Order: sequence, then C-alpha cells, then structure tokens
Amino acid sequence: KKFEPRLLLLIERISMKLPYRFRLTLIPRLQRLLDSLDALRNRRSIWRAAIWTVIAWSLSISANAAIMHAFGVDSLPAAMLLLAVLMIGIALPPSIAALGIFEGLTILTLGSFGVPAETALAIGITLHVAIILPAVIVGSILIAFEARAGRPVLLRSKE
Repeated sequence: KKFEPRLLLLIERISMKLPYRFRLTLIPRLQRLLDSLDALRNRRSIWRAAIWTVIAWSLSISANAAIMHAFGVDSLPAAMLLLAVLMIGIALPPSIAALGIFEGLTILTLGSFGVPAETALAIGITLHVAIILPAVIVGSILIAFEARAGRPVLLRSKE
C-alpha cells in the first residue's frame, strides 16, 4: 500500500493532459486495479491461483491433445503451442466468440507442425464447439432455473 498513493498521484498528474471526461473514468478504474492487486501480497492466494492455473492449463492441453488425436494428429508440443496461441489470440476478440479467429489461429499453428489446413480447420471447429457448447448449455440451464424461480436475470457489463 505504500506505493499506491504516490502512483495514483503520478498518474493523476500525467492524466491532467487528457480530457476531463477521460480522467473521470480512468482514475477510479486504476484505483480498482491497484486494489485488486492486493491479493498478490498474500502468498497463500498466489499459491492457490498458481495451482488452479496449472490444473486449468493441464486440462486444456489434454482437451486439445484428445481432439487432435481424434483427427489423427498426435503431438503434445502442438497441443501446448495451440493452447498458448489461442489464449493470446482470443484475448481481445474482434468478433463475437472469436469466430474465425480461433479457427484461423488453429490452422496457422497446426500448419507449422505439418498438419493439412483441412484437418486443422476441422480440429479448430471441433475444439471451438467443445469449449463453447458446454458453457452455453450450462448457462442456458442456469438462466432457465433463475427465471423459473422468479428471480430476474440481470446481465452486467464487465466494469
């Protein structure tokens, strides 16, 4: 917490050159960002996050490898690289659900391992469906339960 007030003061000084309206939203958001980083001071939280990250990445690599295996592509390095490329590539999707981007990145990544474009496209589509469909199904079921219970379903932005 020692550096936060000084950092915010510095950011405020720098942001004085920006339009007022932009500053009005920037400073509170940066404050929330700094507040959320407090969790990094707790070693137990860091270890929990690291363990869950390893579990999530391991499961994702396994899913990639299993789907690739179903198409006759057996390469753990390709499954690992594909996961990394897709995570980076869809971090800021320019389209709804990253449709097209996901498949294109799959073709490029697996192509570097000698996988034909048609097979890579099939893997990309299958992988995308395997990732998106369960979330859509579970989300739809939960929305139906909430609606049935008479609770309003409120959609919130990520602010």
